[in-house]
Amino acid sequence: MINKDRTLLLSCVCIGLQSIPTVAVDKPITNIQGRKTMTKNQQPPHAWVTIVNQELEAKNGTYDVTKGDTPLILEWYGIKSRSPKHTDLIKQSTDILVQTYVSMERQFAQTHPEAVKTEMFLKPLIPLLSKGLASVDWHKAEQILYDTIHNFFASTDFAQFAGPDDICLFVLAKTKHSKELCGIIQFLVTPEYAQGDVKVGMFGIAPHAEHLGLENVLMSSVFRIIPQVKRLFLHTRKSNKKALDLYRSWGFTPYPGPLPYWCDMEYNTDQAQSLQEVAQSL
Repeated sequence: MINKDRTLLLSCVCIGLQSIPTVAVDKPITNIQGRKTMTKNQQPPHAWVTIVNQELEAKNGTYDVTKGDTPLILEWYGIKSRSPKHTDLIKQSTDILVQTYVSMERQFAQTHPEAVKTEMFLKPLIPLLSKGLASVDWHKAEQILYDTIHNFFASTDFAQFAGPDDICLFVLAKTKHSKELCGIIQFLVTPEYAQGDVKVGMFGIAPHAEHLGLENVLMSSVFRIIPQVKRLFLHTRKSNKKALDLYRSWGFTPYPGPLPYWCDMEYNTDQAQSLQEVAQSL
């Protein structure tokens, strides 16, 4: 059961930010994993993956960025999702991702206590919630969440959930001189996605870097690295209001999804320009 839960989580999750935390008939249909079925007018299944691979091979792996008085670099890695490097990069970012998840899942538990018994990270909180929200020791609940989520990132081989031709793009923001990690974002491409579609996966900003305004830099970086991107899509908790407000401010809009308690958002380049404009400055 735990493997099923992990697969579902990995297929739908977009990390909530720590600092906030075509013609209709041709539109692809999203299945429960967020992947795309192909329509008759689209490219063959591997065409988009081939294009992405070519772009990743043709570019350098760093960009210089300055936010305020802080010189930064964006390091990016385009890898096969079944590569051990996939898991290694996530583990390098564990502290940021754990803090981000703890914040998001605690907020969700407080907003939707009825869902605790069905949600992977929240099941350990069931005893604490047995007498109702008013009786919960949220400091203890947060420690339980931290231990649960940290164990998840420390023990999971993320590569095992990927298809043989899936691609991951990781973009890491670091201070230029000390190389201290400030933020991370993960983008995903699979043969099942429609031409131009990219999924946003894990996304987090370190608490010490919240004032730098890295969120839109990280999100927009994919347009600099893979200019052929036409649509980003992501999933985050419906209770993650700060992240949802931020996504909307960039031009993301909701679209129907099958999973309860998750909000499905998409960014279409024929309808929004803000992220492409940021990408041009990188």
